[in-house]
Amino acid sequence: MNFAELYRGHPDKFKLAGSVVLDRCPVCFGSDHPTVWLLPQKSLGAGTFLSSPGRPFHNTYLAYLPMLTTPQEIYAFDMCQECQAIFLNPKHDDHASYARDASKVRAFREYGIDPWRSATDNYMKDAPFETKTVLDAACGAGQMLAVLRDRNPDLRLIGLELSRPSVEFISGELGIEAHIADLDNDDMDRFVLPGTVDFVIFNESYEHVRNPTTTLRRLVRTLRPGGRIRFSAQAYGPEFDLQIRVGEPIFISAATLDWTIKNTATKLVNFVAAGKMYVTLEKL
Repeated sequence: MNFAELYRGHPDKFKLAGSVVLDRCPVCFGSDHPTVWLLPQKSLGAGTFLSSPGRPFHNTYLAYLPMLTTPQEIYAFDMCQECQAIFLNPKHDDHASYARDASKVRAFREYGIDPWRSATDNYMKDAPFETKTVLDAACGAGQMLAVLRDRNPDLRLIGLELSRPSVEFISGELGIEAHIADLDNDDMDRFVLPGTVDFVIFNESYEHVRNPTTTLRRLVRTLRPGGRIRFSAQAYGPEFDLQIRVGEPIFISAATLDWTIKNTATKLVNFVAAGKMYVTLEKL
């Protein structure tokens, strides 16, 4: 008896996490994706950090750990045989929670924009020369947009975000253009004309949209020829040392990135492996 059969045979002790079963890979829509990881995890209920001064994982954030308790949730991950993405299956249906999420606004009010200055500067290092229009897709409460306005008031800044509280805060209190947008389903032409954006920021969101490649194609459409998009992604492989977080539903490899570049009419400008993957693509 394998482990999958064991936990399915004891529903009082083990429960498969997630409610949305995927029959296709969310990255390339491939249909061949056997299960490769079965991870017992329990939510810690509050942000927890490792204390290991001088070690590589000192202050690493943890939200889940395997615990010797039952009932225990099992998180199953499949691996696509076409693009090599690894993805949570079944996954959680978190669309509604993102739409009403106000946590980013609370964080903005508490911490301001200073914690975002370094990340914004790192992103803008890959912006095209003479960038005039920046689109921040899944922009949270507009922290990066606020840093950019502080740096250069002449930039045209546009935020797209699913959270209504965030968009109301950005457009109301910050006075920056922002739109409620479902990056998986909405036509980006509603918010910005095709070919008019110089640089797209897509930070910490690749793994949280339903179909990342579809979203990337929509965002690339907003770019002018030679415009660029930079995104981060949870990643696995010899270049990476990021721990598996079951709250992150998609992990990609260098092979997944190669597939993505071939299928988004872009070329690679920059690739950084710093825990996770940071990628800059240029529209052809």
